[in-house]
Amino acid sequence: MAYTRETQKLIYWLFTSYSNFREGREPEASPTPYHLYEAKKELKKKYIKATGYKPNKKPLEEFLKVLVDTVDLETFNKLSKAYIKSIQDFSINHEDFSLCLSLISQEKANSLVEFMFDFLLENNIPMRQELIDLYSKTQNDRYIFALLLHKKCCVCGKEITGPHHVDRVGTSGYKNDTGLDKRLSPLCPYHHAEIEDGEYTVEEFEKKYPTFGYKLCNEKEIEKLRKVYKHHFKAFKIENYKREEG
Repeated sequence: MAYTRETQKLIYWLFTSYSNFREGREPEASPTPYHLYEAKKELKKKYIKATGYKPNKKPLEEFLKVLVDTVDLETFNKLSKAYIKSIQDFSINHEDFSLCLSLISQEKANSLVEFMFDFLLENNIPMRQELIDLYSKTQNDRYIFALLLHKKCCVCGKEITGPHHVDRVGTSGYKNDTGLDKRLSPLCPYHHAEIEDGEYTVEEFEKKYPTFGYKLCNEKEIEKLRKVYKHHFKAFKIENYKREEG
């Protein structure tokens, strides 16, 4: 149980970026405590509503230590479950939860970061550069897929018209392309042309633009991208993969 300090930074910077946007300030500014509190509260509410998140079932250790010394095992189990549930219910009813490092797993912290990053992208909310740099470095697959989904260039943040295929789709074009087993990157027309013209190799492009990235998408991700890019991945049919899973 616990998530990393790097993830903690991402969460804080996402909160501050949203707070500054609400105040009409630059992403890198230091938000006022009140507006930061309000921004945290609002984003937590949105996350709970969107995901059905419930706080962890980790009780307060001191309480349980006292309890286990004073009651029998059966009573202890009943009381501890009731106590934990009451904490959960209180948090959900007030649409809030603790972000204490010891109370949230890395998986759940990643989920919160992913949700907030998507929300800020979708609503064109500027983010501080430190946040973008750290997210692209530590969680590159999530970062790149979010940009692909919201049609944002990974180099400059401008709108893209279609994903850049790092691996060529072949002479048949998108007609026989499933999108699987090929690296995709979100690049705007300018940066797409820059790499397509052969001026840089992929490795050189990565060195020039640290936030450049690409990913291999799975079936569920391609299904989502097909709804965004209507003329791509024409050979992909999700039902084929559902049958295989079954």
